[in-house]
Amino acid sequence: MARSGRQSNVSRVYKLTGDMASPPHNVILAVTEHKQQLIALMCNALCTDKDFHLICTQTHTLVVSGDHDTPNEIYKGVKIKSS
Repeated sequence: MARSGRQSNVSRVYKLTGDMASPPHNVILAVTEHKQQLIALMCNALCTDKDFHLICTQTHTLVVSGDHDTPNEIYKGVKIKSS
């Protein structure tokens, strides 16, 4: 980054995807957009991983809210939209 960019506190904003190597954690945690993208990626992964659902929700209910108004509940591998 150019010296002028550092002086004005400009940070590079990455477009994060689930299949990319993540930038260093200090880069992720220093930029609000990165944190929002990371939360969305984590929530999406938790809501779509069928193997995880079958293994980890047999005796417990997983509630994933993210930035949605209505959280998803997953119990015994079944995903239910909460009200």
